[in-house]
Amino acid sequence: MAENHILDVVITIPSSKLDEFLEAFKPAYDGVIAEKENTLFEVSVKEDKEAGEVEIHLVEAWTCTTEWFMAVQAKKEYYKPYLAITEPMFKKERQMKIWKRLERFSHSKPAHFDV
Repeated sequence: MAENHILDVVITIPSSKLDEFLEAFKPAYDGVIAEKENTLFEVSVKEDKEAGEVEIHLVEAWTCTTEWFMAVQAKKEYYKPYLAITEPMFKKERQMKIWKRLERFSHSKPAHFDV
């Protein structure tokens, strides 16, 4: 039986590298959102101008077991070029957590995705 969970990732890079990061990230992002088990992928940023760095916050919602995610999804080929290019940019160790989603307390309005 599938589980519903959230992958929460925080990556810190120099502010000057954000455009380069996003360019390398886009093919992996496109690969993830094409997966049937992925139901949401949001990317947010928070810049610290004084420190000259930006935190990139990735939130992914998945309908699969954690075991499947780690054994199958986390090993997809489209991550390799993205990580090869971006990992040298990391100013801090990447933070990753997997959370069990409580469906009865999950909500989004259609306006959430209006651009």
